[in-house]
Amino acid sequence: MLLTAIMDDGKLMLLFKIRPHPKGRPRFARGGHAFTDKKTRDFEKQIRELAAAQWTKPPLAGPLKVAINFYYKRPKSDPNRQWHSQRPDIDNLAKSVLDSVEGQLFCCDSQICDLRLWKGYADQEYITLHLESLASPQ
Repeated sequence: MLLTAIMDDGKLMLLFKIRPHPKGRPRFARGGHAFTDKKTRDFEKQIRELAAAQWTKPPLAGPLKVAINFYYKRPKSDPNRQWHSQRPDIDNLAKSVLDSVEGQLFCCDSQICDLRLWKGYADQEYITLHLESLASPQ
């Protein structure tokens, strides 16, 4: 697992060499309170720790443009396949990453005004996260 953070002109790029994992559905205890499943908690903890190791500055403020790319290992049975068009759903993949870094890379996910998602195949499994400030330079 590797994370690389690059900040240039209000743009931040992070590379997580980790298998993408979707946000799990909330589970409910007998008392009725909701909780997150262990696999999702573990994934979010790994992303948070990797981000903390590289991004020690305060969270980005103001409106943001975010792009997340999810790469799965290309199947041997179809080495030319480009698009990952089956489960997990791309919105659940994004939710797990954004929830992991909220409060660390940005203050609140309501700051995200432009969100772009992509999932496909590559030789390795990894995630790229691009953040760009949409605020006018002062």
